[in-house]
Amino acid sequence: MPLYDRTIGRCLMTLNTVWFVYYVVWIGVTPFVDPGHFTHLLFPPREYGIAISALILSTLIVVALTVGSLHILVAAAQGVSTTTGTLPSHD
Repeated sequence: MPLYDRTIGRCLMTLNTVWFVYYVVWIGVTPFVDPGHFTHLLFPPREYGIAISALILSTLIVVALTVGSLHILVAAAQGVSTTTGTLPSHD
């Protein structure tokens, strides 16, 4: 049975929701739970949560800047105006 777009979308949405709930509980709730409680065994140290977020955000910024720069360079090489998106007229 082939996977359809809707099935893949539901799987990705479910995984994203599970990760978001886990992260919120990890970073937002565990600081208010007693340090000896067993729930602290379910999560890594909170410092990792901040480091993971910073790493993901930095990576997304670098990728976005790289893709944007490449689009501008390719458009300039093809002679397309980057402000209007059209070829310059030679009247």
